[in-house]
Amino acid sequence: MKIISKPIPTNVITGFLGVGKTSTILSLLAKKPANERWAVLVNEFGEVGIDKSLMASSQSQQEIAIKEVPGGCMCCTSGVPMHVALTQLIRQQKPDRLLIEPSGLGHPKEVLQSLTSDLFKGVLELRATVTLVDPRHLDDERYRTHDTYIQQLLVADRVIANKMDLAPEGSISKLAGYLAEIGNPAKSVSEAIQGEVKLGWLEPMATALSVEESSAPLIGQQTSSPTPEIDESNSELEVNSNAFTREELESDGFFSVSWRLPETWQFGYAEFFGWLNQLAVERVKGVINTSKGLYAFNGVKGVITSCPVTQTLPTALVLIDDKAIELERVEQSLISLSK
Repeated sequence: MKIISKPIPTNVITGFLGVGKTSTILSLLAKKPANERWAVLVNEFGEVGIDKSLMASSQSQQEIAIKEVPGGCMCCTSGVPMHVALTQLIRQQKPDRLLIEPSGLGHPKEVLQSLTSDLFKGVLELRATVTLVDPRHLDDERYRTHDTYIQQLLVADRVIANKMDLAPEGSISKLAGYLAEIGNPAKSVSEAIQGEVKLGWLEPMATALSVEESSAPLIGQQTSSPTPEIDESNSELEVNSNAFTREELESDGFFSVSWRLPETWQFGYAEFFGWLNQLAVERVKGVINTSKGLYAFNGVKGVITSCPVTQTLPTALVLIDDKAIELERVEQSLISLSK
């Protein structure tokens, strides 16, 4: 695939669910050199994409292009979804730098192997792979022992401890100890608050050594590298053709449910915010038409934040949890709250 004059500097920005990857990428885009055109390929765990819309609404410059690969892991089915989207993005935009954000449950080793394959030889120049960590997760066994969480740290060239304003004392020492525990003690560790990072953290050049030449498989990684099992039997279940549609996804022990909401539906801001606070789920994302206007909602472990959206975007809600979500209860609540 020879479509550019020189290889494109490429960074993978990874990290588990709710760690602040989108905020970090927005911080990097804000620092982009004025004479460069950047592109972002984003993959969300869910069939309805929220992050791409929010990134696009935050960027008014023509030098930034954003493309989305929705649903599970972008490298499923031999990496075809990512290969197609990435090829289109490169051909159409010819960016000076490429940022790739896999899903919080995406498999970064497979992403890196795809980027260093013969298909992109001479097209992409892999720079630092950056893994974001919420230090508060280090006390949670669901994270510490999760195969993808471990893999994200093992492939990182730089680990960024994000949300340090919320982290307990001693978090950096605990992170260093955990990195040593999983067999990766030499990683560069940086600190950040609300995803505010330095442009220089995208360097230096990363190598494929830890991905392709490691003598042992990653923890939890089978040597045959099977395609992750994804249950998409209800991925396009229509609840009511005159109301909203629901789409479901299951992978790596997590469940995602996405609702596309009618543009005519409006929710009382305070009532909807209060309802989100009562949901006992791991992750919440949404763009909602409220009594105060269009708002983006973002929640991690019951902590909800919101911000106004200045551009017209499709309204949708995504819930992610490590147990099945009570669909009937959530949908009845949405109906009763809508005006």
